Amino acid sequence: MKRSLFTAAAVLAALLLAAGSTGRRTAGNAADKVAGKGTPEAAVSTPDPAGKEMAAGEKSPHAASRTRTGRDGSTERRGPFVENDTTFLFVHEYPLGSDTNRYKVFIRKGPQPNDIPNFASLSPQNETQWKDFTDMLHMLKKRHPGPLLRHTALEGLPHSWTPVRSFQGNYYVNGFNPYPVWISDSLFVRQTMEGPWPSRISAAERIAPMHYRLRTTAGYDGIEQIDIYFVDSVRRTAVFAFSNDRKTEQFQSLYVPFETGIGMDMVDFYSLELPDDEVEWDEIDFGALISGAAPLREADPKTDKTNNE
Repeated sequence: MKRSLFTAAAVLAALLLAAGSTGRRTAGNAADKVAGKGTPEAAVSTPDPAGKEMAAGEKSPHAASRTRTGRDGSTERRGPFVENDTTFLFVHEYPLGSDTNRYKVFIRKGPQPNDIPNFASLSPQNETQWKDFTDMLHMLKKRHPGPLLRHTALEGLPHSWTPVRSFQGNYYVNGFNPYPVWISDSLFVRQTMEGPWPSRISAAERIAPMHYRLRTTAGYDGIEQIDIYFVDSVRRTAVFAFSNDRKTEQFQSLYVPFETGIGMDMVDFYSLELPDDEVEWDEIDFGALISGAAPLREADPKTDKTNNE
C-alpha cells in the first residue's frame, strides 16, 4: 500500500513541480473557478461489508428497535447494531427495478485498504481525469508565467489530509466524502469525484504554532482563505475553516493527516445506486473546538488518553 501511495504521489508531485517551474497565477482566477465544478460528492461504494445479516427472525443482542417496513416490502433499520462482528448504522432494503438494493451503512475497521477509490492516494483515476488535471495545470502556466510562489511558512504542515466526522463522540473517516486534499508549498489540490483540482496559494503565514492561514480559493467559488487550526495533539486533527474577506461564505471541515486516517475506522456504505447520507452525525461547534472551549474528548486506543491530554 505504501508503495502504491508513494508512486502516485511521486507522479503528482512531478506534475506540480512542472507547473511551478513555468506557471504562475493568482487566487480567484478562471482556473480556480473551473475547479468549483468539482465539489465533493458521494461515490457509490462497491465492496460489501464483511458482516452479513442474520437469518430472518434471529435478533442480535445489540439490535436497535428502530425498524420500519414499507408497503412496497422495503425494510429500514437504524442502528447502531452489531451482526457478525460488523457494526451497522443504517440498513435499507428496497426494490430497485428487477433487483433489490441492500443499502448498508457500516463501520469498516482500520487500517483501511488501498483499493478504495480516491482515498488511498491523491491522483487521477482514469485518462479523462488525467487530461482534465493537466489542462488545469496548463491554464495555471498560461495565466501566470514564471514559477509559483513557494511559501516557507508551510514547512512542517502535513501534505496529505483525509476528511473525518464525528458519530456518537467517536471520529471516523467519512466514507461518504473520502476525498483528500494535498498541500504543497505553492498549491492546494482538492480531490473530487471528477479528479484532483489545483488552486494557487498566493500567500501563507503561520499565525501561531497550531494555526496556519492560506490565501487560496481551494477550488470553491466565493472562497479566498483557509485557516487551519490543529485541535488535538494525538491524531493531529485539524479544523479547515474556509471563508472570504466579506464573510459571506463560511464553512468548516475536520481533517486528519493521511498517516492518521489510514489507521482509523471508516463509516462506509454499500449500495447499487447513489444513496443519501443517512448517518446521524454529531453537530460540532467549530468555534468552541478552535478556542479550546469544547476540546476533542475521544480516547486514543493505544494510550487510553483523551486527544487533548
